[in-house]
Amino acid sequence: MRIKRKPKYTEGNAPLNNYTSDNTEIRKRIIKKRGTRCSECKVDMAGKMEGLHMHHINKERPNNREENLQLLCALCHKKIHPAMPVDKDIEGFIHRNRHSG
Repeated sequence: MRIKRKPKYTEGNAPLNNYTSDNTEIRKRIIKKRGTRCSECKVDMAGKMEGLHMHHINKERPNNREENLQLLCALCHKKIHPAMPVDKDIEGFIHRNRHSG
């Protein structure tokens, strides 16, 4: 499901690190419900969970409505946020496992 209103923030003006205090619990709940596959490239991140990110579609990090949250591998997330660093170990895991399942 896509958010119908225009995002309040862009890559250039989104506030940094203004996640809610329950962000970790929300991520766990979304993973339990949706699984460990990236919603874009479908790589299974079960073997490297720190590389499975919870992306806020409208870029408003305090907006944790389920329809605003997307599970992405770090490389698919980086396509949206190009300045985001990705650990080489995570990048290698994703490349090795993208087409194996």
